[in-house]
Amino acid sequence: MKKLLPLLLFLLIPGFLSAKNYTVIDTTKVSFYYDYTFVKDTTNMTELRHDDMVLQVGSRFARFSHNFQVELDSACYIYRDYTFEERYKYIKDVFTLQGPSKYSFYTLYKDYPRKREYSMDFYINKNNIRISEPMVQGWNIEENQDTTIMGHSCSLATCHYAGRDYRAWYTLDIPISMGPYKFDGLPGLVMRVEDTKKQHVFQLYKIEKRKRKMFYVEHDKEIKANPEDLCGIFRNNIQKRYREITGGKKVQFDDPSLNSRLAIVINSYNNFIERY
Repeated sequence: MKKLLPLLLFLLIPGFLSAKNYTVIDTTKVSFYYDYTFVKDTTNMTELRHDDMVLQVGSRFARFSHNFQVELDSACYIYRDYTFEERYKYIKDVFTLQGPSKYSFYTLYKDYPRKREYSMDFYINKNNIRISEPMVQGWNIEENQDTTIMGHSCSLATCHYAGRDYRAWYTLDIPISMGPYKFDGLPGLVMRVEDTKKQHVFQLYKIEKRKRKMFYVEHDKEIKANPEDLCGIFRNNIQKRYREITGGKKVQFDDPSLNSRLAIVINSYNNFIERY
């Protein structure tokens, strides 16, 4: 698999650096870093993957994405008027960071461009999918308050969202009604959230007070969709890529074993966080 990583990254670089329109929508006041631990393959429940996610909170808006995407957008904004080759020359060091997995290849905006609405930009197979949906979360507040996370006393809340049951621990010590991914709307910051089968877990591990620009990134070509459509697009893309690899029509390596190994990797992404 290690031999595949440089090739996969090289194939993704044009997408990372493609034409985009950057709008500065806010200034980040505080950033909350979460370790996102998940099971990507339901046929191998013991193999856990990790992604480094960050919630940027400003005065008016918030943004949630992979830390790699935050650093890349900041660099691309600085060199936005340069050519593709020049841009890559100046920001290539960003690619030494661990990039997002297929499940974390998105940017989620909260309250922007419309209040009480999520806008989600998801990158799938060279396509930018734009999703908008209301910020609605039906939480049930539990009575117990016996959990401490990073020195903060936390309360428990539960909800059902997009096909899974979740438990969330939030703290009143940080009166920010937000959390990782779409888990918002509680009286305080969500410190940890997990589905009841612990296949998708977000755990806060760092708080950073650092001012930096918060960007809204709009691509020249976007496909409008809803959350249910996204799950279908995700499944169809995996099936398409698998057929291309196993059929040998579009993708072929000199080493035949790489084809079979890549096919296994592609087919293993079958446990997206949302299920419709």
